[in-house]
Amino acid sequence: MIKLLIVDDETFIVEWLAALFRRQGGFEVYEADSAEDALAILDGIRVDIVLSDIMMPVTSGIELQKQILARWPKCKMIFLSGFSDFKYIQEAMRGGGIDYILKTEGDEAILGAVSKAVRSLEQQSSMDEAIGKAKRQLHSTLPVVRRDYVQLLLKGDPSAFKKRAEKFAELGISIDPDKPILIALGKIDAWHPGYFAQDRALIVYALQNIAEEHLDEAYPILSVSLDGDTVLWMLQPGARTARSTLKPATYVQGTFELIQKDCERWIDHTVTFALSDETVHWDRMPVVFERLKLLLQSAYGSAKGQIMIDHAAEDGLWRPEADDNYRIKSEFGQFKHLSVYLENGQRYEYFRQLGEFMKVYEKLPRLSENTRIEIYYRLATMLLTEINHYGLYLELSKKIDLGMLAKYDQFLGWPERFACIAEVANRFFENRESVSTGGADLTKDIVRYVERNIAGDLSLTRLSEAFGYSPNYLSKIFKSELGKGIVEYVNEERIAKAADLLGRAELTVQVVARATGFNSEQYFHRMFKKAMGLTPSEFRERKWSF
Repeated sequence: MIKLLIVDDETFIVEWLAALFRRQGGFEVYEADSAEDALAILDGIRVDIVLSDIMMPVTSGIELQKQILARWPKCKMIFLSGFSDFKYIQEAMRGGGIDYILKTEGDEAILGAVSKAVRSLEQQSSMDEAIGKAKRQLHSTLPVVRRDYVQLLLKGDPSAFKKRAEKFAELGISIDPDKPILIALGKIDAWHPGYFAQDRALIVYALQNIAEEHLDEAYPILSVSLDGDTVLWMLQPGARTARSTLKPATYVQGTFELIQKDCERWIDHTVTFALSDETVHWDRMPVVFERLKLLLQSAYGSAKGQIMIDHAAEDGLWRPEADDNYRIKSEFGQFKHLSVYLENGQRYEYFRQLGEFMKVYEKLPRLSENTRIEIYYRLATMLLTEINHYGLYLELSKKIDLGMLAKYDQFLGWPERFACIAEVANRFFENRESVSTGGADLTKDIVRYVERNIAGDLSLTRLSEAFGYSPNYLSKIFKSELGKGIVEYVNEERIAKAADLLGRAELTVQVVARATGFNSEQYFHRMFKKAMGLTPSEFRERKWSF
């Protein structure tokens, strides 16, 4: 969807043009009644096309154009004017404007100019993509590709294991693919208040750098950030440890104690580590990884900054069936998206993922009965949670015995249990689709999504991706139900949330802005004052005075 910003100091012109392009469809429209308001918007979001009056008080359209191009060089600028002036036309075109239209020329001329700008953007995008593709692949995607490949190894993917030597060379991994490794996991114990995604990513990156400084001399090393707060290290004893009389795992433990101290000192966060007590061969890596994850989970809620050692193999606790139990739990961990597919009504994706899980399950005959029961009830609980969420329990009970989900022992075997799960899921999707076809239900879903993701991307484009409907359809349904557009609703909710958070003394105005989805503090100030009549600081002072 094309993001279009309309700028004019005459409000009725802004409203006329906004209505014109909303009727056309295909545009996410933003409005500003001054160059200053326009720049505040542009500080928070990228805009594809700006349709601006050329003669405005304080800051002219020509000056606005220069500031826009400094922020967003690929933005297309179209000028509107109430009169024809060759000098202005020349200056506008020289500055990179794509068109100059008289307001008296009417709708067709304006629509034609914007269509021309859209075509220019499409051509530019194709060229930029061709030129930048190689650079992106070579540089920006390498850490992501490494992480994705390591996650395949952790899942026990056979093809990933077979191609280790080839993939290590391709991805610049210095570890020897034929020698055993030591495995370590580190997890940030708790984030300080006010830390958001970008701040956390920097802390995790700093943790990786600190560990690398201590470990790199002794070990070929690969570190991968697995999620928002956990890092995996794969290590191989190097020349320094080969000369030492210490057991490699002992040396690793001592080194991680130093890493832990430096983390507290330099990044002001405590980290809990889980380490393997011995080197492991690659085919054992998925199982050891699962054991280390369980160690970290067991530390939750206890003392922070621990170093936990996996002594299971040494203590003789592992039987042949243990590998199957941990392998299936590892696989099940990858299917956390099942509940998301249920929630979003993604029938095909749900059954595809469930089918893949069943294939893995059938290859692991030594699973303990406890693990089998756990897996079944996880799947059943997912279904019941979504059935209750949509208020479908009574309706489904008329068509199928939902009590079957609680009767694990009454099935003859796993084929029957999976068949029961599949039948209930199928009924759920059928009824969910009939519930969600109404505009009221879709609107409620959007409202819930906005509430849960108030700090994130809530553009029409993102909402369209999340709900599987076109932006135009979403906008139409939402406005028909609530009498206001999605963009207007999101802004109102963000301002309301910000007003609530400003009552908390420990949160700065900047933190409140980011917590409510405003990437630019300046834009937050403008939007808040426009809505509340006070700046955030003034509002906070008045709120505290009562």
